[in-house]
Parts: sequence; structure tokens; C-alpha cells
Amino acid sequence: MASKLEGSILEVCDCKVLCPCWIGETPDNGTCQSALAYHFERGTIDGVDVSGLTLATNVFNPRNPSRRELARSPVHR
Repeated sequence: MASKLEGSILEVCDCKVLCPCWIGETPDNGTCQSALAYHFERGTIDGVDVSGLTLATNVFNPRNPSRRELARSPVHR
């Protein structure tokens, strides 16, 4: 999949300060619950123009998302 994207990201989570998952630390509550939104100012994905579009999602990870055992989980493949 080829992509070239420019835009911004919004991430909020239930941790006390900034989301520790971004730097590989364990979430404050032991789980990661967050909302993510990506807004594409300009860009293409596999030749499809996605300029002006926004993608948003809710996330729940039962432990630190950067831990190895989650990489084997079918949810994260």
C-alpha cells in the first residue's frame, strides 16, 4: 500500500498526563483506552485522493500496545 499524507492527529486517552503508549511505557491504568483522529490536509492512498478527509476511531488495548505479546494477537496484525 503506497501513501503520501500530510495532516494532523488528535489523540486523547484516560491517562493522567500525555499518553505513555507513544513512548512504549505502560498506561497509567494498566490498559489503554483512547480516541484517535487523523485529518488529511492533502494526500493519496494507493492513488486515491484522501485530501480533506478525517478518520476517527476508539481504541482499547488490554495492556501496553507496544508489548511483544500484542504483536502476535490477531487484532494487531
